[in-house]
Formats: sequence, C-alpha cells, structure tokens
Amino acid sequence: MENSREREDRIMALFPYLQKLQLSPLRIELIDKVKNISNERDFIIGMAVLCKHDDDAKYMLEYIERGEEVTYSQLMAQALYLRQVRKGER
Repeated sequence: MENSREREDRIMALFPYLQKLQLSPLRIELIDKVKNISNERDFIIGMAVLCKHDDDAKYMLEYIERGEEVTYSQLMAQALYLRQVRKGER
C-alpha cells in the first residue's frame, strides 16, 4: 500500500499543472477519488481548481462516499455550486 507521499507524487506526475496548485493532502485525496470516475484531464484539473479549499474538498469526498449520482456531470455541478457559494454568487 502506498503512503501519502507516494500517492501525491503519482498524482502530481499525471499533470504538471497540479504541481503549481500546492494541493493539500485532502485535495490530493479528492483528485485520487475523482480519477476513478473519469481520467479526463480537464475534469481532474477542474476539480482541483474548483475545490480550492479543504472544506470544499471534504464536502466533495463525503458526496462521493454517499454514492448518490456520482457522475462527471454531477460532480462538476457540485464543485461549481460550492465555488459560487464561496464567491457569494448564489
């Protein structure tokens, strides 16, 4: 079983852009989970960018764990909603 550093290195190697985002361990865990839903580059980077804060990443991880409507479209919609709420654009 890989440790958290090995997982972080593996994920960062996928997309050099992610290295610039200074991802927290929680956000790395989120990226690891969403990779199982879609390997599409834009989706993975989009989730990393939209879930900029740990509380957003935590919410998304809990959403995925609940297992209800865990699809590409629904995850993007949830992430966009969280971003809008954070920016006050409800």
